[in-house]
Amino acid sequence: MNRLGKHLAIWGSLLQLGIVAGIVVSFIQMDRAMKALNPSDTASLTAAIGAMATSSRASTVGLLTALIGGLLLMGALFGCHYRAPWLHSVLCASTLFWLFAAFPVGLMMLAYVICDRKSFRPSPKGEAGADPTEVLSHGVAEAQRED
Repeated sequence: MNRLGKHLAIWGSLLQLGIVAGIVVSFIQMDRAMKALNPSDTASLTAAIGAMATSSRASTVGLLTALIGGLLLMGALFGCHYRAPWLHSVLCASTLFWLFAAFPVGLMMLAYVICDRKSFRPSPKGEAGADPTEVLSHGVAEAQRED
């Protein structure tokens, strides 16, 4: 179960980069459209409008990709209870992007990252993000050996 959580967290973290890629591609396409714009030429205005539509598609695709990544991260966090220290850093970074892209989502992520930061500490077993039931059974087995 924890292995699944790790894979979900990794894929979700990588897909969170969709926001950055979408914004970068959008800015580049908008910059090109503005440089090619000639206010007296109607053909260049039509081309600029087409380029702006393409740039909005790039940011929309990036946002949707990041949304899928967010769903994978939620599966890792809440479904598999995966809590590795590196994941907290990823959540902090992606919170900044979500604050700009979708403010309410970013606020919810910020509240979670701040309130639940202690659960991202390494487990007593030494394996980051270990399954809590596995750690508990390991502790019970050690206590029985001591008796």
